[in-house]
Amino acid sequence: GSHSIINDSGTGDLRIGGSTNVQIWNTATSKLSANFNADSAATLYNNGGAKLATTSTGIDVTGTATMDGLTVDGNNSYTSNIKFDYGTSAPTYFSNWGYKSSSDGNKVFLTMTDAGVAKDVLVADYNGNVIIGGSNSGDAAADNLTLVDSGNAGMTIQAGDTSYASLYFKDSASPNSGYIQYKQGDDFMRFATGGTERMRINSSGNVGIGTDSPTSSSGYGTLSINGTTGGQLAFQTGGSAK
Repeated sequence: GSHSIINDSGTGDLRIGGSTNVQIWNTATSKLSANFNADSAATLYNNGGAKLATTSTGIDVTGTATMDGLTVDGNNSYTSNIKFDYGTSAPTYFSNWGYKSSSDGNKVFLTMTDAGVAKDVLVADYNGNVIIGGSNSGDAAADNLTLVDSGNAGMTIQAGDTSYASLYFKDSASPNSGYIQYKQGDDFMRFATGGTERMRINSSGNVGIGTDSPTSSSGYGTLSINGTTGGQLAFQTGGSAK
């Protein structure tokens, strides 16, 4: 059929007013498409269900929002954030991704609130330093990654049942200048410098320096030292061998 058109060709505004609501319905007036309240929210609907509504503090989206980008703009506090809540449990249980620009530097925070108590679980600053479990970084010489806990603190590396769990040390020229590896299944740990294994502790606790096959002796813990011309255990006093 032909279209119905509202066309204002004048120089002023086209204004549609209502004492309570201005609404757009389908022809059967069975499904609402848009509702504009005279004093509060404007709400858009899809197939009769509310999907986007304005509020006194912003907008409320029901469902999934697909967009080309998202910019969150706030002030010099926690107001620049994305909040994830848990429905009827909010605001007691929720988490925030927040950005803070202030005297202590530009930082991104992941904050979780459990039973009303908020805690920074991850903080990353402009220099790429990351803090997990708190907000205070470690010594300046080793603050790229700081783990914080009020009790015991640690880090776990899980590998496959027959694979290596590794910690590597590199420079700009070498990806494996030094490393520490634990071999699952065989249960030995090895230490390397200059890209070469220098020491190994096997599953029995025997230690090998310069060898990957420490001597085993029943009932004894052993230290094996190996070199191209032999092994040596040196004792020093004031930096000089004795």
